[in-house]
Amino acid sequence: MSPTPTAKKDDDHSARATLRRDFLRALGRLRGRSCREVRLHSGFVSEDSTFLAFDRDFLHLCVENLSTPTGHTLGQAVLRATDVDSVTFKKQD
Repeated sequence: MSPTPTAKKDDDHSARATLRRDFLRALGRLRGRSCREVRLHSGFVSEDSTFLAFDRDFLHLCVENLSTPTGHTLGQAVLRATDVDSVTFKKQD
């Protein structure tokens, strides 16, 4: 016997809510984590920065202590997500 449309809808809603909750928890655990590297499309790689947050729409991310190609370090920086190839986090003990 197959589930009723209402039961399937409730199951789908519950699954989406669980995925959303787990995703938001994972994002919360990333805050303040050290990044081994932030790799940009330009080919530049910044090492040893700290991840702060994504904006609501995941269009930007904020990091601390971002080294620049000119050798300077920015205390805080907002990066366009479209300019970022990858963010690699340091393994926590």
